[in-house]
Amino acid sequence: MYECLFFVSVLISLTVITFCTLFGVQLIAEWIEDNKMPLLTEDATVLSKQEEVIYNHQLIGDCIYPVLTIDHYVTFIFKDGTKVKLLVPEKTYYKLEENMVGRLTYQGNKYREFFSYQTYIYY
Repeated sequence: MYECLFFVSVLISLTVITFCTLFGVQLIAEWIEDNKMPLLTEDATVLSKQEEVIYNHQLIGDCIYPVLTIDHYVTFIFKDGTKVKLLVPEKTYYKLEENMVGRLTYQGNKYREFFSYQTYIYY
């Protein structure tokens, strides 16, 4: 019986290690591919904003704690009608508003910056 449990635990461990390795390789491959892409700056409009909530668990010592992660995405549309959905920093996400027009700089799937054409008058 203990041999069976040992076999199952080894199988589960190998499955987890394989999954983590493949996921890590995929992330590195995406990062390398994005860095090969040209840095583009184009006129764009903020079309929509989305938040993706990810619930997970983290093992710390003998306890499992819930972990909440929120990814912030903004979809931009260019003058030719092409759309691009980019992961943006939280601070940027809350500064951008739908229908905001400006200059978007991005590289592949990486957001770099958005300079809004809106002018603000300070008194």
